[in-house]
Amino acid sequence: MSNTEVNIRSFYDYADIDFAFEMTSKEKWHSESKIELLSFFEYDRHGCFIAEVDGKKAGICIATAYTQNGFIGELIVSPKFRKNGIGSALMQKAILFLQVKNIKNIYLDGVVNAIPLYKKLGFHEICRSLRLFGEIEPSICPSVSEISEQDLPEILNIDRNSFNEDRSYFLIKRFTNYPHLCLKLSNNHSIQAYLFGREGNGGWISAGPVVSLTDPNDTILLLKSFQERIGFQPFSIGILENQKDMIYQLIQSGLKPVPDPPSRMVLGFNRIIFEDQRCITIGTPAKG
Repeated sequence: MSNTEVNIRSFYDYADIDFAFEMTSKEKWHSESKIELLSFFEYDRHGCFIAEVDGKKAGICIATAYTQNGFIGELIVSPKFRKNGIGSALMQKAILFLQVKNIKNIYLDGVVNAIPLYKKLGFHEICRSLRLFGEIEPSICPSVSEISEQDLPEILNIDRNSFNEDRSYFLIKRFTNYPHLCLKLSNNHSIQAYLFGREGNGGWISAGPVVSLTDPNDTILLLKSFQERIGFQPFSIGILENQKDMIYQLIQSGLKPVPDPPSRMVLGFNRIIFEDQRCITIGTPAKG
């Protein structure tokens, strides 16, 4: 590729979102949808990158900046353009974008084959970022109900305190796009736990993020009610390996670990975002 021109730019318009969706679909990333990709674009299109080779779209990568912490995800290079440094170039562009915004810690979930690239760029592994898939026994819990618009201020405040960042934009988008998949567990008129679900490509269902303030068992109650709402359909969930007790409970409830999980990695030093055990499951790797 020494005689070719590689250009990396931000998304321009919806045609770039269509290309990104085409890329995720070809990789069989069932959890992704145009709605999710659009949310990145609307949050900050300057963090959504496309690589072009001689004017032809060749790859994508998305960076999400909060205040001190940022995330990188959706890194895909078209097969015919791989092994030419395009993935590294996209990553460097995303890292620079976040560093210019004074982001202190940059997180990603690295699949096994890409870990050497990320380590070369300065990332180091924290723990495995597990994926579980399947069905659990559905049930109706009187303390679980759908999140209402009136609940959002309380939930967003809880989330800022537990996630240590403000991801309100993405949570509100989840609520707007999938209100039937957003649940809360209340006790004495106080919200104790919540779950934001979403629909992916081809009807794929994902559950997360999940935050529980007091009792981790509340997560199981939420997920049983979630299963009740989606019917006899499996769903996926992402959870970091340090949530050992919850992982055991999820497996005992019927979910099965997906082989060869990615690793949560960081470029930075202050890993405070993972110290709070109230953040039970992740939303997506590209936004936490």
